[in-house]
Amino acid sequence: MKVSTALTWAMASQYLVFATQFATSLYLARYHIDPQALGLFSIAVAIVALARSFQDAGLLQYLVGLRRLTATDRQNAITLSFLLAAATFFFCLLIAWPAGRVMHAPGDDGMAITHLILFMGLGSLCTPFTLLPLTILQRRMDSRRIAYVDLGCSVTNGIVAIALAQIGYGALALAAGTLAQQLCRALLLRSLVQARFARRLSLARAGRLVRYGQSATLLNIAWLGAEKAPDLILGHHIGPVAVGLFARAQGLSMMIRQLCLSGISSVFYAKFSRLQGRDQPLGPFYEHMTAAFCALTWPAFAGLALLAEPILFLLFGPNWGVAAPALRWTALSQICFVALPLHIELPMLLGRRRALIKRCLLDTGLSVALMTYAATRDVEAAALSRCAFGLCWFVIHATQMHRLIGFRWARMGRAYGAAGLLTVAAMLPAALVLFFAPLAPIGTAQLGLTVVSGISGWTAMLWLLRKPAAQTYAWINARA
Repeated sequence: MKVSTALTWAMASQYLVFATQFATSLYLARYHIDPQALGLFSIAVAIVALARSFQDAGLLQYLVGLRRLTATDRQNAITLSFLLAAATFFFCLLIAWPAGRVMHAPGDDGMAITHLILFMGLGSLCTPFTLLPLTILQRRMDSRRIAYVDLGCSVTNGIVAIALAQIGYGALALAAGTLAQQLCRALLLRSLVQARFARRLSLARAGRLVRYGQSATLLNIAWLGAEKAPDLILGHHIGPVAVGLFARAQGLSMMIRQLCLSGISSVFYAKFSRLQGRDQPLGPFYEHMTAAFCALTWPAFAGLALLAEPILFLLFGPNWGVAAPALRWTALSQICFVALPLHIELPMLLGRRRALIKRCLLDTGLSVALMTYAATRDVEAAALSRCAFGLCWFVIHATQMHRLIGFRWARMGRAYGAAGLLTVAAMLPAALVLFFAPLAPIGTAQLGLTVVSGISGWTAMLWLLRKPAAQTYAWINARA
């Protein structure tokens, strides 16, 4: 599949998945899930994610990045995936009860965390059944079938979560939706792709895979430590309600990031794998990719930060309005994180794992330290610490990506400058509304008009700039 076609399918699927997830989240937040229930679920998700940090082991990226996928590679990957899935599940069994006590939650809340961990731990057993089909689809850049799978999983998650929430299961409804999503992914992938399992399980000649997996595991631990540790730290110091408010802010920011980049990233990774296999330079392609990423995402995050309070109030209801300060800072922090796309995948693809691990462990340590200090104050301080961490993160990883990819700082600076101008143009209508009517509540019609005006301003500025943002898509498509 051509890069342009794959990008079209990937973006379309992300918009549909985002719409499904957003509608589900909106309905549950307004009518069934309060900050405390979301906080309990977020704490359990963080613990399960850390328990599963070694399960992925970079197997999918390893198989997609191979120049030729042999039967031995498939056999080794499936064997290791089954072993890691079983180990993850039993680890969740062992950690479930102590985790509820460490969070210092009251009796019922602590037991709820234990039950949620046990329930979501079952999802780890589905991963081996999705590895080979997903590998085949990504190597083909078959975003159409991947879109079917993602949309089906999102719809399944929403149906199960809403059905159980309506009969009073609260946080457990969210966990059941997550488990149903994992089961649906395995079933859909196995039905769409005829990928045979190896006749026998073996790790013969798996040394390279195991070494790659060790590096990927350390990276997973570092990344999850930076992303999930805030929920655990807040839960320990303040409580589940604070975690729920922070999770709502962080989750909405990440949802926007997923909408813009998730499907596109997998397509670009496959393209970089092809370029690397042909010994072609990666710098020019990375410069144009970064220009596209920033031009698309920076205005979205800035708008989310500027209109945080009316967005939360109108979409999720009055219970969530107090999360506006946290949403403002977490949205702004995402601007730093999207400024260096594929900062983990590309060093792994090019064999620079050791340097990457050192930097990831360093930024994780900074994230935990900043959050530990901020959590002793309040939720807004915790969210503000994410902005400080984002700036540190960019400094840590930018130099490595420059040496590795060979991009030109002048071109990257122009890409950032163009994205900044696009952001200003998109934010001007909202800024004018807030300046001239700072105390007037913003209704649904006003919010919609402000968003449409911002998109119009963004489009006009995109046309005026012409380069690099307006021609990025044509450049990529011409060199597919």
